[in-house]
Amino acid sequence: MLDPLEKDAAVTTLNHLLMAWLRGMQQPLPVAVKTAFAWLGQPADKAEAAARKAYEGDGQTTDGERRESTALARQFADFDALMDSEEFAGWCETLYKPIYDAPWQSLSGGEGGA
Repeated sequence: MLDPLEKDAAVTTLNHLLMAWLRGMQQPLPVAVKTAFAWLGQPADKAEAAARKAYEGDGQTTDGERRESTALARQFADFDALMDSEEFAGWCETLYKPIYDAPWQSLSGGEGGA
């Protein structure tokens, strides 16, 4: 669960979401949710490798996010295609970083059950 956002932060976040929606109605956004979180979860020097693995899989234990979505696979055949527009990092920051950085709280209020 999340605490409410301050008004300015909420307006900014909503504007970013509307911008993404409008852009996504014109063309597929070069971003994928699991791949974005893999990117955000690593330091800058490891982010691309983590995102590539999340998108393409490792060939052994995971198939990658593109195999889960025919739309992604059709538009962005591999991680390089996803990165071609040079917008991937920007969409990660715009759409998913606020969620990644959010101060999540336990629904149980932090009380442990016995």
